[in-house]
Amino acid sequence: MPPAPSAIRCARKSAKLTQAQAAETVSVAISTWRKWEAGTHRMPPPSFEMFLLKTQSKRLMEK
Repeated sequence: MPPAPSAIRCARKSAKLTQAQAAETVSVAISTWRKWEAGTHRMPPPSFEMFLLKTQSKRLMEK
């Protein structure tokens, strides 16, 4: 099930990333990320999972 736009936005803000940085994290255009956050396109669940995994591992490495 695709994540809700609010969950996408919350995950990005929790990772302290701009939309451009978040888009780069999952290798998509910033316009695609914006559409996901706006709810005009659904984010594929594997992309959301990858984003969460990558941002989580980055935070762990910074500690």
